[in-house]
Amino acid sequence: MSVQERYFKGNLPGSELTSFKLGGMVELWQVSSLTELKELLSYFRENGRKWRFIGGGSNLVIDDAGLSEPVIQFSRSSAFSVAGVQFSSSSVDDFLNERFLDHRKNPSTFRAGETVEVFCGAACQLMSLSRESAAIGLSGLEFAAGIPAQLGGAVRMNAGAHGSSISKVLSRAWVLDENLTLVERGFEEFGFGYRESGLRPEEIVVSVGLKLTAGDTEKIMRERKASLDYRKETQPLHLPSAGSVFKNPESLSAGALLERNGLSGIGDGEISFSSMHCNWLVKNSGNAKAESVFRLVKLAKKKVFDSEGVELKSEVIFWKS
Repeated sequence: MSVQERYFKGNLPGSELTSFKLGGMVELWQVSSLTELKELLSYFRENGRKWRFIGGGSNLVIDDAGLSEPVIQFSRSSAFSVAGVQFSSSSVDDFLNERFLDHRKNPSTFRAGETVEVFCGAACQLMSLSRESAAIGLSGLEFAAGIPAQLGGAVRMNAGAHGSSISKVLSRAWVLDENLTLVERGFEEFGFGYRESGLRPEEIVVSVGLKLTAGDTEKIMRERKASLDYRKETQPLHLPSAGSVFKNPESLSAGALLERNGLSGIGDGEISFSSMHCNWLVKNSGNAKAESVFRLVKLAKKKVFDSEGVELKSEVIFWKS
């Protein structure tokens, strides 16, 4: 079979690849191992094709015109076991399984306060990881309850909530660099900032090590539930979106700035700033277009800058053709 026959999955609409359910056609390719990923990237390089990499698409808006570059994604065809628990992930983890077999512990051996390093693939669902780690008494990911991201994307964007973030629990990660070399990087090499990391666009997170802390399972699960309940009460999770649109300026709330400048509920009927949480743009209609998102983001930035002198920076990623 040719490379195309093995990895090309077809031309799919952005609505099937992102949580906002917007965007034109995308040429999707999927791999399920590190070897396959290297083979596909070599193929694109030999054919002079630039590419993009997508995770769960929870923080992304794709142009209505679609994309000219191929888009690569890890498949979700296998699971990875940590501490006796199966986490939904990508079979790209296979190259780590043997090396870290000795790190898989029986949950009953955890001591209170012990640091436990958990290894997961980039395609691991962050919400699942938060739920399953809490269920076996490992603390550190309570904040991630309800964040619909894959772990690789969460590392790239330093996803966070409730005063915590991935950077606070990450110990190391394995990254495929622009030379198709797998490199191990410690936490200090990422240069984490607010909703950002030092990863270059051409680098791909493959697997991640997280430092979690053993503790009281019931307490950890209560704290996780409190985080999830808060999200449900304050954010429009029932509508398609890409989460928070803008980063919070230093010592300020982006949502409060938007609301103060009359943007709550503003939109075109198909896309609007949520009246429940003004820093969320939500999709209200099946006919909605990404262009509405681009226009409303531009409008909000101008209003806030003209009124407050504050330049809002996007947290959402925009892929334009």
